[in-house]
Amino acid sequence: VGNSRINWASVERGALVGVGNALHVDSLDLAFETLAHTLPKHAERVMISNVAGEAFARRLVKFSADCWSCEPEFVEPVAVQCGVRSAYEHPEQIGSDRWVSVIAAHNAIAGSACVIDAGTSVTFDAVDESGQHLGGLIFPGPRMMISALDAKT
Repeated sequence: VGNSRINWASVERGALVGVGNALHVDSLDLAFETLAHTLPKHAERVMISNVAGEAFARRLVKFSADCWSCEPEFVEPVAVQCGVRSAYEHPEQIGSDRWVSVIAAHNAIAGSACVIDAGTSVTFDAVDESGQHLGGLIFPGPRMMISALDAKT
């Protein structure tokens, strides 16, 4: 869950079987309605990367309980996880969205990788072949830049 969009993937027996997204910045209720109609009707495990705040997390917990009768697991960046070592002395400084992307890239590619995500913010993160996260950058995305320019110039 990002600052403006919910992205999801469904996995069955280790294989990706579905992906989707819903914009939540304009209408949270509409986003959750989209989730209810699009996500699988059964889930044994729900894992969430959430950078949209605590209130959103509470709503996700309720949604998961209502839809699947299970409590979601929230990803929290730690020093070492799934073969990746964080570049940060304080791993919680990286957003869970960036952290799971670095882990996914490292585990999908046998070698070094650069992860670029362009959403509300644009992020770049790198991981080497040994699983060492090399750090990254974050800066405002296109909409945020245009909004700032409109407001300040």
